[in-house]
Amino acid sequence: MERGSEPDSTVDMTTWPTHRRSPTTYREMAASPLRRGNDPRVQACFAAPFGFATAFAMAAAMSALHGHVPPTLDLLAMGVLVASVGWLGTWPAAMATAGCAWLLLNGFVADRYGELQWHGRDDVVRMVVLLAIGASVALLREAQVRHGGRARAQLTDLELPGLAAGMSAERHA
Repeated sequence: MERGSEPDSTVDMTTWPTHRRSPTTYREMAASPLRRGNDPRVQACFAAPFGFATAFAMAAAMSALHGHVPPTLDLLAMGVLVASVGWLGTWPAAMATAGCAWLLLNGFVADRYGELQWHGRDDVVRMVVLLAIGASVALLREAQVRHGGRARAQLTDLELPGLAAGMSAERHA
């Protein structure tokens, strides 16, 4: 058989795959899952490295102040960092930052010079506190973003008929 005469079973690379249509009304957008364009949070691929770099800088500062600052304040400062990444970023970024913050607290603040050791209850408390802060703030932000999108869509649906009626009355006046 001559090349090209048989039906080709490969995918045609010149056509774009078809997907479900995009939502067009405000109600459809509110009912649809969040799309990257509607989500005000920073993507995890940017938020997690930012959280790690900030946690590293904070751990270096805390290590320099070793003995002058109580350990509770160290944990509180890392907790604020994890909470801010959880609010501004996504769930994976908050969890990655919490894990890195725990390792940095354990290796450079509780122990000196990056030596990771298990301290029993203290390490469990640090780990649980950081992961709980990251998870709770990230989940609250997720709910706020999802609920905020629905609330804006419902508000816009209510305002549009009145706005349209006012514009048509102005045109005919």
